[in-house]
Amino acid sequence: MDLINKVENIKGDDISIERFLDIFKEKGLIIMIFILSIPTSMPTPYLSLGGATIPIGLIMMFLGLILLFDSSSDMLPEFILNYKIKKNIIINKKSKSIFTFLDKIKNLFKIKFFEELDTDVLKKKMLLLIIVLSILVAIPIPFTGAIPSMGITLLTFSYISGNAMLLFISIIISVILMLSYVFLLKKMYGYVKGLF
Repeated sequence: MDLINKVENIKGDDISIERFLDIFKEKGLIIMIFILSIPTSMPTPYLSLGGATIPIGLIMMFLGLILLFDSSSDMLPEFILNYKIKKNIIINKKSKSIFTFLDKIKNLFKIKFFEELDTDVLKKKMLLLIIVLSILVAIPIPFTGAIPSMGITLLTFSYISGNAMLLFISIIISVILMLSYVFLLKKMYGYVKGLF
């Protein structure tokens, strides 16, 4: 509940992106990717047919690149840093239940092998996967962006939890999702090509 407490202690009803990132540092960008990935993880007609997955995918890719090469919010444009969001968008019943769950699993499944893994290596693998999956999310094919987006949600969720074993498993599952998506695209291409 650390994140919830930090946000609730901020005065006022709004919080700027810059202030949010100042509080949560590098993890703030991961939380932003997590929040962005949730709606695209659901194959809804509005998102799939309206092309909303394109900008969301590109934004997630951009944030992933910042984390991979710089880990700093200085690369974000000033108008984004100054943009204010309502605190109740971050802190509501659903988010409280999510972060309460994260707190509970943080200390579960602690196996010595996973705790001794190089977290920097895991983090780089995670970010590379997020970047590739974000590009796949941005491909404007109806009802397909949910597959790679689920991988991003799982990866960011695991990283925020701080559980090395969960992150390791999430990386494996995300690779499977990515390969499944590429296989699906190949099948769709073959089907369309066969029509002509």
